[in-house]
Amino acid sequence: MVVAGLCLLTATSLRAQFLSGTALTSDPVSAHGYHTFSSLNPGYAGVFGDGAVFASGQSLAAVLDTLVSSSFTLGVRQAVGSFDGAISANLTYIFVPFSARYVIADIGFAYPVLDEAGHRLLVGGSLGLGSREIVGFQQAGVPTALDRRNRFFPDFDAGIWYTYQNLSLGAGATHLSRPTVEYTSAITATIDDVYYLNASYGIDLDGLIITPAFLGRYANSGNFLSDFTADARFDDQFGVGVGYRIDLRRQVPPNPSFPVVQERFRQILLSAEVGFEDRFSLRGTYTYVLNQFAADRSNFELTLLYRYQKSQESNSIP
Repeated sequence: MVVAGLCLLTATSLRAQFLSGTALTSDPVSAHGYHTFSSLNPGYAGVFGDGAVFASGQSLAAVLDTLVSSSFTLGVRQAVGSFDGAISANLTYIFVPFSARYVIADIGFAYPVLDEAGHRLLVGGSLGLGSREIVGFQQAGVPTALDRRNRFFPDFDAGIWYTYQNLSLGAGATHLSRPTVEYTSAITATIDDVYYLNASYGIDLDGLIITPAFLGRYANSGNFLSDFTADARFDDQFGVGVGYRIDLRRQVPPNPSFPVVQERFRQILLSAEVGFEDRFSLRGTYTYVLNQFAADRSNFELTLLYRYQKSQESNSIP
């Protein structure tokens, strides 16, 4: 009983430590990247040019290694105009319970480097202002930031996006300035710059659209998370999907006496989505952690998106 209690106390302490640290330095990891890609890659707006609002939330997927906190996100993207390219505005608010909340507002520009014979290649960038604020800690012994206040920082993103017929390829980078936020005289955090790779291809089988896709995320802190997914959509109204997420870092073998920290994690993703006239989209994803030492094995994420401004190419969004 004593050993079990010590193990539980150690796991809880580590979970709290990772929770507070990761919430301050990393963006939430979402299984719905294709619904909110404007915040990951400025080239997205140049391809699709639609306006949308979205709300997303997920429960705790707490592998002690990386995915450590629930989160709630609200966002809006708006096509502003075009001058030999596309200009868009994005606003995102994220709340991480018991840890932090932060806001990113930016203006992005995407320029068509290639646009002929169905081939489109856009290069984009964005400039914005962000803030992150501590709202509390769960770990005992960490001082509460009584003098906390919003900490603002400049934010820079960049990306490229290529499309041809049903093929879509992209690469993006966020938080390129790697800003350091000083919350108090004793607490500072450097926000991770994150790099994204995405690929998808739509296969039309007489009204049934099968879309295999890949989304990889590499954070400067070292983790490389990869989602391999396949969606099936029926008449643009209903869809289901399955996926596999894995941490592709090279890690040293686990310490047999304390295997929790080093274990690489893997997840199975099961999704369902309903839509209406390409305006509303509601997607839910259940993930199951396969690791033996996961603190919580299940996670559920729900995203509601409404396109209030459709572009001619909205129907080609993965």
